[in-house]
Amino acid sequence: MVLRQRQPLWLRVFIAIFTVFFLIVLGTIILDGDPRHLICAVPTVVLVCLGVGVLVWPPRIELREDALVARTIRRVRVPYEDIVAVRGDVPARLDWSTHLVVERRGGAPVKLPVVERPVPEVYDMIIARCPPATPASPGAT
Repeated sequence: MVLRQRQPLWLRVFIAIFTVFFLIVLGTIILDGDPRHLICAVPTVVLVCLGVGVLVWPPRIELREDALVARTIRRVRVPYEDIVAVRGDVPARLDWSTHLVVERRGGAPVKLPVVERPVPEVYDMIIARCPPATPASPGAT
């Protein structure tokens, strides 16, 4: 099961308008003929690429048969057997939390990305896939 982060409509519209504006400016720079002006466009190219990357590859959580895979900028794979606890970012208030944190055996905790489903529902999905020996975190009701 794949849980994705829904991108807001304003972000899509902003990136589209920004890209069109950038292409117009880039065309003007190219027609001007001065190659030094192209260097000024490099940071804007990077921003456009990052924006398109966020739209095309949004952060997501994959609940596979054997492991939990969190994909943001990098991909983190956590086998269900290595999960020690799952908790929210607000202590003792899972329903107030915006992120889930997966504590794993022998590694640093993994902060899961925000997805379109509520945090308590994602928590229940992860706990249901963990082996029975994996305790829920204390106070994560």
